[in-house]
Amino acid sequence: MLGRGTISDIVNCRLPESEIVAQLSALAPENIDADLIASFVEEIRATTRATDLNMLARFDDVLDCSGTGGSGLSHFNTSTLSALVLAAAGVRVAKFGNRSSRGGCGSFDLLEAVGIRTSPHLEHVCELLETVGLAYLFAPRYYPCLAKLAPARRQIGKATIFNYIGPLLNPVAPRYRVFGVSNAAICRAAAQYLCRNGIIRAFVVRSYNGLDELMPGSANLVYEVAGGDITDVSAHFGDAPSPPRPSDAPSSPLRDAQSSASASDAQSSPGLGEAQSPPRVSDAQSSLRLGEAQSPPRVVNRHALQGSSGAERLLAQPLSVSDNVRIFYDLIEDPDSHLFFRDLVCMNAGAGLMVAGKVSTIGEGIATARALLKDGAAKEKFEALRGGTHVISA
Repeated sequence: MLGRGTISDIVNCRLPESEIVAQLSALAPENIDADLIASFVEEIRATTRATDLNMLARFDDVLDCSGTGGSGLSHFNTSTLSALVLAAAGVRVAKFGNRSSRGGCGSFDLLEAVGIRTSPHLEHVCELLETVGLAYLFAPRYYPCLAKLAPARRQIGKATIFNYIGPLLNPVAPRYRVFGVSNAAICRAAAQYLCRNGIIRAFVVRSYNGLDELMPGSANLVYEVAGGDITDVSAHFGDAPSPPRPSDAPSSPLRDAQSSASASDAQSSPGLGEAQSPPRVSDAQSSLRLGEAQSPPRVVNRHALQGSSGAERLLAQPLSVSDNVRIFYDLIEDPDSHLFFRDLVCMNAGAGLMVAGKVSTIGEGIATARALLKDGAAKEKFEALRGGTHVISA
């Protein structure tokens, strides 16, 4: 285990680059525990002015829905749109993110492409949280020390502890979270860290397809953190079928793949709204069986797909920034145009609605999220945010 002094030296680049590479490379995910996560987070946060952190931490009702990335799948940037849906439901959201480092589409690749400007001034972030109820925070502006580590991390060529703790560095210090973790070995440690560090309620989530988010039609790993307890509530977030594609939906190869995903994943899946738990999942004693048919975890990556479901074929499609932009606009204009991605967004937004106490079950959360997309509320929130960021940046 790395000592605190060595961690400080790594974070502040006081070691030779070769030594930093060696130390980070040797730190296997299964050896990362809550104490180590806390040490890295504290050392990194210490590089930012305390006054900056205090200004942002004054919001005690904020939710973040960021994930670690690292699934190896090039797919739609789900959490960026989920944040808009949550804000449209009246949840105050401060989403922490970055650009992609591996040629995909990170939150800020998408945001910049759709005209959302970011401001380096903390008072502007606070203003957006007050007036729009939503702000996206660009990680490098708060932790410039991490830019110095980029060359060493590129040499390693795989995820390091910095990937796994990224969302935990949100300077707003959200007390509500949907925290997506792509590496199964990290999930429990992440939940333990949150449990010890002032969280009110959170879901730590991972799909068994390897995504750092919940996935419809897949078994999902979900830890609930609430009231000082950690509870595995995966059974309440199992197979979530998509409805059949409307007959009048325009046809395209991408949409046909989505329709195939919906059909193949829904054939034997129970409905989400049939027998759900009461508001706090960990208090439920119901006999819900949604996630019971959870065969051994199946890892899916872009190099070697296991199985042949439509969802996996769709996730295997490389999506560029322009693809993400097209899907984003399609979903806020006509959510039925991309059923698979719509349900991906709505399931994760639905989990956020549960965490925020807006709904009691994931089925209710999904239905609410779909309605917010369908009736244009998410689009209105997007336009309000885009207008707000343009005024602030002027």
